[in-house]
Amino acid sequence: MYNNIFQFLNSAGTCDVNQAGQLFSLESTPSLLLYSYVPAVIIALSLVLFIYFKDRKNLISRALVLFTFFYSFWVLNILLQWISVPNKLILMAWQMTAFFEVGLCLSALHLFVAFYTKEHITKRLKFALVFITLVMVVLTPTYLNISSYDFESCEGILGYVWYFIYAFELILPFSILIAGFIKSKNPKYTERKKEIRIFSVALFICLLVFSISNLVGEYYQYYSLNLFGPLGLLAFVGFVTYLILNFKLFNIRIFSTQILVIFLNLAIVSLLLINNLVAIHLITVFTFVLAVFFGYLLIMSVKKEIEQKENLERLRLKLEESNINLETANEKLKGLDKLKTEFLSLASHQLRSPLTAIKGYASMVKDGDFGEVAPKAKEAVERIFESSQNLTIIVEDLLNVSKIESGGMKYEKANFDMSEIVKTTAEDLSIMAAKKNIKLSYSADSGNHNVNGDKEKLRQVVLNFIDNSIKYTKEGTIEVKLENKNDKVLVSVKDTGMGVSPEIMATLFQKFARGEGQKMNTGGSGLGLYLAKEIVDAHKGRVWVESPGMGLGSTFFIELDAVN
Repeated sequence: MYNNIFQFLNSAGTCDVNQAGQLFSLESTPSLLLYSYVPAVIIALSLVLFIYFKDRKNLISRALVLFTFFYSFWVLNILLQWISVPNKLILMAWQMTAFFEVGLCLSALHLFVAFYTKEHITKRLKFALVFITLVMVVLTPTYLNISSYDFESCEGILGYVWYFIYAFELILPFSILIAGFIKSKNPKYTERKKEIRIFSVALFICLLVFSISNLVGEYYQYYSLNLFGPLGLLAFVGFVTYLILNFKLFNIRIFSTQILVIFLNLAIVSLLLINNLVAIHLITVFTFVLAVFFGYLLIMSVKKEIEQKENLERLRLKLEESNINLETANEKLKGLDKLKTEFLSLASHQLRSPLTAIKGYASMVKDGDFGEVAPKAKEAVERIFESSQNLTIIVEDLLNVSKIESGGMKYEKANFDMSEIVKTTAEDLSIMAAKKNIKLSYSADSGNHNVNGDKEKLRQVVLNFIDNSIKYTKEGTIEVKLENKNDKVLVSVKDTGMGVSPEIMATLFQKFARGEGQKMNTGGSGLGLYLAKEIVDAHKGRVWVESPGMGLGSTFFIELDAVN
């Protein structure tokens, strides 16, 4: 089985006695060799190596490098068969051909799988590829690979293993083509459908030209036909260039275009090195077809890019116009907002004086300062007094909002005990709660309740929370607590009222947000909670609400930093 090793050792002499002492000679080398082999290897390696160094971590680029290197080694091996002079070198090249051809096919299969999945190949496929490679390593020096060597023609006689190799070479291109079109229909690859199909066609053409040139050359014992094999690699390079241009594959569009132009130039220049008219005609036709095909693809790609740039330019102009309009509208809105704030401030100030007078005179009439008042008239005056009081609160809220928005809200901060305002406010409002049969309680722990802030502004926040609980609780209890938790002073107002839904909770502290509460109390402004949040935020604290849901009550919290 390993007789070929001894045949190799005994294969002394040279293929041509006139060239004794030389290793290589180009005298009997076909002129087409310089056209198909050398340019193919240079162009393919240039593109692939650039892709690899552009993105080494890319699985596809690594698989592409492996495939191209096997192709290049196969090409160099064939070159060695043509230009070598010593029989030992020629026989060695013939023996190595099987390994490189099988390696080329296996690397093509690996490249195809890596391209459409963009993932590492499965362990099962990796094992199969490694196993076949090892088998070829074992069979390379045996008579099953090269059964003998013809010293007259300087050619190896193929063994039985080549039947399997040629069958594999012929089946593989069609398998890749069919698999590519089937895989492209998978919903998983919908976005890459066209890309996968083009790549499958590219590999199909590359491998088919390679296989047919080998099969036909072996069948007719006319090995010059093998020289057309690398032309399939050039077609593959062209397709990869098209994918780079149209699908941004590897993101190297400019370089790939340069490679294609260089190839066409080399193809034209190489005609000067060929004397055979038939070969010149074949090369010219092939180059022309290739130039027309990929020239069309390049033109369409450039046209598409120009259209995209024109669309982007139109979009840019529209965006600039929209930005200008938005800026103008924004300036107008800022002006209107400023006018609104000024109007609220002015209106609030102007309403304060008449409201104070109405409230004062109504109080005096109610208390009998102007003489005895009939019961029905007294009831009406009491309603006037309550309404004026509510309106005064609304005007005060509007005035505070305008101050906050204009940056005019002033805070007179000092250290004080939070219990001073929480306890007194709870006691003051307990009478109002009792009128609605609501039990209002106050409790405090023994911790430090000192804070730094504006006492009157924070009193307004506490007042708002307790007052809201009274308004939106029909019956039950309200618990006001003052605690110290982790050096934070925490005020909580818990009621058994109407509760807050998660949707309303998200917007409860915004301006004019009242949620379902407006159904129970139509006299509010919807600004109380907004003002409470703004005041507490100015004290670097926070406010929030918790509620199990509608009808299950709620708890409002104020949290401030404790000071010693």
